[in-house]
Amino acid sequence: MPFFSGLPKCTQIIFAPSLGACDCGTGANCTWEGSIFFGFTKYCLCPDGSKLKEQHCEDPCTGGPCKNGGKCEVEKNSFKCYCPAPFSGKNCETDPCTSGPCKNGGKCEVEKNSFKCYCPAPFSGNNCETDPCTKNPCENGGICRLQGNSSKCYCRTPYFGDKCQKDPCTNNPCKNGGNFSLLGDSFKCDCKDNFVGDRCEYDPCTLSPCLNNGNCTVNEHSFKCECKLPFFGDRCEKDPCLDKPCINGGTCRVSGNSFKCDCKTPYFGAKCEIDLCTINPCQNGGICRLNSTSFLCYCRAPYSGRLCESNVCNADTCIHGKCEVIGQYYKCRCDEGFTGFRCEDKVQIISDKPVVWQLIQTSVLISILILHLGMFCFYLRRKK
Repeated sequence: MPFFSGLPKCTQIIFAPSLGACDCGTGANCTWEGSIFFGFTKYCLCPDGSKLKEQHCEDPCTGGPCKNGGKCEVEKNSFKCYCPAPFSGKNCETDPCTSGPCKNGGKCEVEKNSFKCYCPAPFSGNNCETDPCTKNPCENGGICRLQGNSSKCYCRTPYFGDKCQKDPCTNNPCKNGGNFSLLGDSFKCDCKDNFVGDRCEYDPCTLSPCLNNGNCTVNEHSFKCECKLPFFGDRCEKDPCLDKPCINGGTCRVSGNSFKCDCKTPYFGAKCEIDLCTINPCQNGGICRLNSTSFLCYCRAPYSGRLCESNVCNADTCIHGKCEVIGQYYKCRCDEGFTGFRCEDKVQIISDKPVVWQLIQTSVLISILILHLGMFCFYLRRKK
């Protein structure tokens, strides 16, 4: 057994100074074991709660177990951390971001005594818990799905629109006061009187029944045409020319609010009803007759002249002939090739040359026949 093996603690040994300081740590004692001849070995005697490590007593606060600026104090055989806000936990290791409060990839940062989440698009909220679909903007049972930094609604039939807020009835496709009702995936319009079509878009005036720019208005169960002059009729289909007012071959055309007749010569007047004989220019009871584009007067005896203005023969009495007075009358002796009461008509004259030629041919044939007949008679006589 060493010589000093039974000595008390180093603080009470008279040789302690020559053996060195105890230096086992705060609150620790030490002992020396050995002899002068073989040397002494120090043994640290650690207080409760401390642990011996490499000939040194370490208490629970040694090494700084309290993080984030926490203050460590030894309590009995352990330690206690007094943590600054907002840190907590046995070692002050916990802060508001420790539990990962930021969702959907949000980045958490401690700010003062709390935390703040920096959210990636399209997320928002204190904990990045909110996205465009959180409040389900899709109406009428539509399903919301994130799409990029926004959202998209997948609508149930027959709904549509950005938020499935529309259906075939939304804008009431039925026109002209038609009543709308859903019919499966489509719709049906119940039209009011006078209106027809899938959307009640047609009325009696839709097909423009009024002609000639007439104005069509719906009238109870039908329509009414307000015609522009000079047109008239149920559909403004009639005009002043309808009844063919132009006579004597005249052509009718609408002019302004009335009509105009384009007359053939020699007719004239509003309806081509007047000609050169209408007012009877022939005097003394003479009878007027149209002659091409002019007229002729057929005079009663003994009158004559272009207008029957003379009662004796004059140069105008017989047009192609000579006038002869016979009592109270006169007579025209027509030039060759003309005929008529006043020699006004030309007759077709047959040429004399063909007649003469035919006579010559006939005479020759007769002479030949007579010659042959004479020779035949002479022959018969000689034979007797």
